Amino acid sequence: MTRRAQGLNGWLLQRLSAAWLGLYAIFFLALLLVSPPPDHAAWRGWMAEPPMAVATLVTLLLLLVHAWIGGRDIIQDYLHPLAARGVALSLLGLALLACGAWALLIVVGVAT
Repeated sequence: MTRRAQGLNGWLLQRLSAAWLGLYAIFFLALLLVSPPPDHAAWRGWMAEPPMAVATLVTLLLLLVHAWIGGRDIIQDYLHPLAARGVALSLLGLALLACGAWALLIVVGVAT
């Protein structure tokens, strides 16, 4: 695969993840406006339903992908020393993995 095709893949993933994130945000806000959960137990029950839990997990995964591609592109464009770029990309990757693990624990904890 050429570098040009890799850039196209990143661009496409960025756009698709942005579209999903936007649709999920509109859907989630509409649900909150139409029938807000009256208490914490109702909120947990609502989020524990399989379609909502799956949609939330997909959203979290795509949010991490979106953040990785955007952060990676910024670091590659503006951080020119190779060693500094490697360190910055590693730190970004570790931070996103930590955020993803934390979010997964929250969603799985609510769904159980």
